[in-house]
Amino acid sequence: MFTTCVEVEARGVADHSGACDSPGPGANTFQIRDHLALSSLRFAQSLLLSEAMTILHMKAHEKMEEATHFTVRIVQIQDVPFLWDMLYEAAAVAESMRTLGKEKALSLPVNRKYVEGWGRLGDAGVIAVDQAERPLGAAWYRLHPNEAPGYGFVSPTIPELTIGVRADARGQGIGRALLQALIALAQSQRYAALSLSVDRNNPALHLYERFGFRDAGISDQEETSVTMIKQWSEEC
Repeated sequence: MFTTCVEVEARGVADHSGACDSPGPGANTFQIRDHLALSSLRFAQSLLLSEAMTILHMKAHEKMEEATHFTVRIVQIQDVPFLWDMLYEAAAVAESMRTLGKEKALSLPVNRKYVEGWGRLGDAGVIAVDQAERPLGAAWYRLHPNEAPGYGFVSPTIPELTIGVRADARGQGIGRALLQALIALAQSQRYAALSLSVDRNNPALHLYERFGFRDAGISDQEETSVTMIKQWSEEC
């Protein structure tokens, strides 16, 4: 039996100048940099305090000849093109998006809002890379206003997460590691909860449930997707 050894670390966060080139309306660039620096420190501290986040052992595919090693780090501005790729992986769960194809699907405003203008206040995420720094998957969140909600919108103060893993890198525990790291990051940034939207028939729904996500109670039973929320504070 082989295992996938996942080393989780917070690194590559010393220079946030590129990530702050497009601050949100009314936001101060220096405030954003200070916010990111403090959040990154809290994130690193939260990882060091969590044994489960330091190293994860998961069952790998039987055909693997050796353990697959990957690192989870904070998303940087140069990772944005890969976020677009993973946005399509997430959207392509829906047959209608697969039919449209990647270019057309990502041109839709309902999808673009999850990555477009990356670097605004509230944007944060983690990315899994292999030993050669090749990206394998990513998970991120951003805040959405009442007038432009996302699929899994609950509140303008609760970030909505998006997660995607390359098709050829699935089944190795990468999604689990990304989700766990993103939750730790959100907690370190003093958010009270995270939300998401998932198709009711998507196997990932059970993963979210194992991490404490529950039906937010705002989706009709007739809808194919359900909005879920993981709340660790009453201050939502």
